[in-house]
Amino acid sequence: MRWETEERPGWIWAVWVVLIPIACTMVFRMLVPDRSDYSGHFLAGFAASLGFIWFAARLLDGRPSATAAASGLCVLFGLILEATVFPLGGFDALDFFSQSAGAVLAGLALLETGAGDPEADSPDGISPLVRNGHGRLVLAASAAGLIAGAFLAFA
Repeated sequence: MRWETEERPGWIWAVWVVLIPIACTMVFRMLVPDRSDYSGHFLAGFAASLGFIWFAARLLDGRPSATAAASGLCVLFGLILEATVFPLGGFDALDFFSQSAGAVLAGLALLETGAGDPEADSPDGISPLVRNGHGRLVLAASAAGLIAGAFLAFA
């Protein structure tokens, strides 16, 4: 459900940016308990994509098409990384699927919460990157998710 700016509850960000990714990571851990790298790839894919897509949305005034395109770029970048930077055991399709699922969830989260919507901000002269609490939450969730994802991927 896409909220109109004035109808969007403040807690919706916490649900999409914190609770749903944590729940998905826990599901990965339960489904494949002996492979923590899958949940790590999911969480790192979500966190890195969240930061990149949010930044793109901020630059392009929250246009949904830009958010969707940035999500696609994150999936493509994950494919390139999996094929070139992390090919130690060969291309792992499940690693790629996991990080792509994280990137898609990040895009959906930012579409659902109206990331970059200029009507959601008050013009107060603060940097557009952290103009409101949403930006700070996204940056904090992105950093924490990258750290936790790296820990799980290499555990």
